[in-house]
Amino acid sequence: MLIGSPATSNASVITVNPVLTPAVSITASSTTICSGSTVTFTATPTNGGSAPTYQWYLNGGIVVGQTSASFSTNTLNNGDVVTVELTSNATPCLATTTVLSNAITIVLNPDIVASVSIVASTNTICSGSGVTFTATPTNGGTAPTYQWFVNGNPVAGQTASTFTSTTLVNGASVTVQMTSNATPCLVGSPATSNAEVIVVNPIPVITASNNGPLCVSEQLNLNVTNIAGAVYSWTGPQLFVSAIQNPSISNVTLSNAGTYNVTVNLNGCTATASTTVTIGTGTAATINPAGPFCVNSGVVTLTASAPNGVWSGPGITNPSTGTFDPTLATIGINTISYTTPGACGGTSTMDIVILPIPTVSISSNVTTGCSPLLVTFTDNSVPASASVVWDFGNGETSSTSTTTTYTSSGCYDITLTSTNAGGCSNTLTFNDFVCVLADPIADFYTSSYSTSMYDPSFQFVNQSTNAVSYSWNFGNGTTSSIANPSVTYSEDPGSYTVQLVAYNAAGCTDTISKIVTVTEELIFFVPNSFTPNGDEFNNAFLPVFTSGFDPYEFSFTIFNRWGETVFESKDATIGWDGTYHGEIVPEGVYTWTVRMKDIQSDKKYTFSGHVNVLK
Repeated sequence: MLIGSPATSNASVITVNPVLTPAVSITASSTTICSGSTVTFTATPTNGGSAPTYQWYLNGGIVVGQTSASFSTNTLNNGDVVTVELTSNATPCLATTTVLSNAITIVLNPDIVASVSIVASTNTICSGSGVTFTATPTNGGTAPTYQWFVNGNPVAGQTASTFTSTTLVNGASVTVQMTSNATPCLVGSPATSNAEVIVVNPIPVITASNNGPLCVSEQLNLNVTNIAGAVYSWTGPQLFVSAIQNPSISNVTLSNAGTYNVTVNLNGCTATASTTVTIGTGTAATINPAGPFCVNSGVVTLTASAPNGVWSGPGITNPSTGTFDPTLATIGINTISYTTPGACGGTSTMDIVILPIPTVSISSNVTTGCSPLLVTFTDNSVPASASVVWDFGNGETSSTSTTTTYTSSGCYDITLTSTNAGGCSNTLTFNDFVCVLADPIADFYTSSYSTSMYDPSFQFVNQSTNAVSYSWNFGNGTTSSIANPSVTYSEDPGSYTVQLVAYNAAGCTDTISKIVTVTEELIFFVPNSFTPNGDEFNNAFLPVFTSGFDPYEFSFTIFNRWGETVFESKDATIGWDGTYHGEIVPEGVYTWTVRMKDIQSDKKYTFSGHVNVLK
């Protein structure tokens, strides 16, 4: 029996995968480029699978070896078309395995080529002339820059489109370098221009001359420096013109004198020179007046109206230059001649007067004396002075006074400048003409101004200065004239005034006086014993004076052995009678003291001694 029919099967689930459609698109790093620029193309796949592959195409042709997802090249041309083919390995249900990308067309801009050219205002110049160079740029952009070169060396500061120079030398080559800022696709920058080579011709160096000075009817020869290839052009007086290098004019007249100019042209470069022609009339030259001169006037140069003559005559030391020395001429009139040579020659003369200079001489009323010394001078110059200037040597000068006073010792130079009536002067100095002697100074000394009457002699030492003789008066009626005298006075005590008079060579004097003294000798005697026993002999003790003491300055004292004063007296005539308090002292030794003054010197003395008391 059939059961389960109709029967239902199990269910089967069907999966329907979508169809995978691969695709690829490309992009370029740039589509508008300059020649040689590198462009990178990049592919972006859709459903490319896990390992898509690529093949790049240029203008439909396979680019060999370019199978990666990107492609770079720098050889593209204008209008080139770039594509890529993608091979996908995507699964499942891949609609197709290969697809082609979009196309990219390249636009190639043309190259902008930079260049520059220059032109010179002239290619041939004379030395020192200026040339201006002008640059013309091609594709220089909006702000081209420049650097100029001479012979390959940059010219500092020359960065403009023009360049001017006045220092170029022959054969100089000038170029410019131009840096362009044009865009896009600029090539050839910086660009160097063509070279402009300059020809620099030298300016002729010339000197013009002539054979003058000339005389009327002689031939004038003009001369100028010879320059090979040069063209010459002369002009001058009387409408003179000539294209000859060294032209001549025969039988000249005075109208041919003057300045001649010549222009020399060498390769378009010119130089000009001139020369002056002097033409004489054939008569003797006139000597220009000179003098009169003093014989000591100094050398002068004589002149005449025409040059190149010869001078002669007294005092002429150089015949060519006319040098005249008055010291070599004669006092009085000297005839000088001047002779000009050639057809213009002739001799003229002139008298030059030479005046003498004074012979200076002086005298004075005195030449030696003591100060103040008044001196009067006399001018004895020959010929007699018309004017004078005195210099007295003491700081005083005068043109009128001949008297001066010298107040200081010494010798003085006297200078007199004498000018005679002709205006000639002479100066003469008379050395040490006046001498003022130093005043004498009297002085002397002696070793002691006081001496004993037992040797009343003095030796005087003369200390006078500026003295040559002496007169002594010793105050006792005696005199002497020797320099260092001695004198012996009488033995009588007393004082004497000694006077010394010193004389210098002019007899001027100075006097000094000093006092010397002959003193009385201090003499006394003191006994060493006495006997106060009342007999008539030797009963008192006292000093015995003979001379020299002052009785008003006297004391006499007796001391016992204990130092007690046993006697004292102020009177030199009263002695000790040997008592003390009315009693005769014991025998023994006692001390005495005498105090007194020298009557001559007022010197005080103290004397002591011992006396024996005997009974």
